[in-house]
Amino acid sequence: MNPVRLDKLSPAASRPDPFMELKAGFPYSLGHASVLAGQIVQILFPPSPMKGLITDLDETLWSGIVGEVGPGAVSWSLSEHSQIHGLYQQLLRHFSEMGVLLAIASKNELAVVEEALRREDLYVPAKAFYPVLANWDPKSHAIGEILRTWNIGADSVVFVDDSAMELDEVRTAFPSMTCLRFPKKNPAQTLGLFDELRDLFGKPAVNLEDTLRQASIQASETFHEAAESADSGEFVRGLNGLVTFDSRKDAANQRLLQ
Repeated sequence: MNPVRLDKLSPAASRPDPFMELKAGFPYSLGHASVLAGQIVQILFPPSPMKGLITDLDETLWSGIVGEVGPGAVSWSLSEHSQIHGLYQQLLRHFSEMGVLLAIASKNELAVVEEALRREDLYVPAKAFYPVLANWDPKSHAIGEILRTWNIGADSVVFVDDSAMELDEVRTAFPSMTCLRFPKKNPAQTLGLFDELRDLFGKPAVNLEDTLRQASIQASETFHEAAESADSGEFVRGLNGLVTFDSRKDAANQRLLQ
């Protein structure tokens, strides 16, 4: 059990209970006992980590409304007093390196969003997000398209937005999705959000398959788009594929020839 986490959830000064010690021989408060039991249960039965995170942009990934101030004026820096957004970007970059799927659902003009994402001072690279959906449709429509692209269930995805109304709209469409508000005006609550996200996506180890997941999805989408737009025979020939037969493990096996 992480002692730092335990100290945060149950400060040492609040743990002793003289009344319980004298009455029942139990020296701790029921609140501390509850926290301790909860942490033990999480260690014994850790929840499955979430697979994907869909994020809003304005006042979430960055400070400012990109459609109003322009791609060069949104911020996430200490000098602009918007470093909480920079910390969020760093967290998302870490998730991307762990193999977490990242996508964007924003009510904006796509060209403006793409220009902002090309900024070199972003802490999370633009290529970490796929797909990037920016339009004026309800966000639940964009999220439905993202789920179809990822081919995963809503119960494995977290949606982060600064607007309670947008969260409610998405929650109504996808009741099993975890929808979390980005409390931009309350740094303490925002740091609490980061802790919650780490708990939701934390995993004991990162496998090679995890790091390849995002690239695999993008390659699959490109494959299907090309296959739909080109003659199938020409498309297959253009792949320049190479088939290798290897019988070293079992030379008597005729199955590979079949």
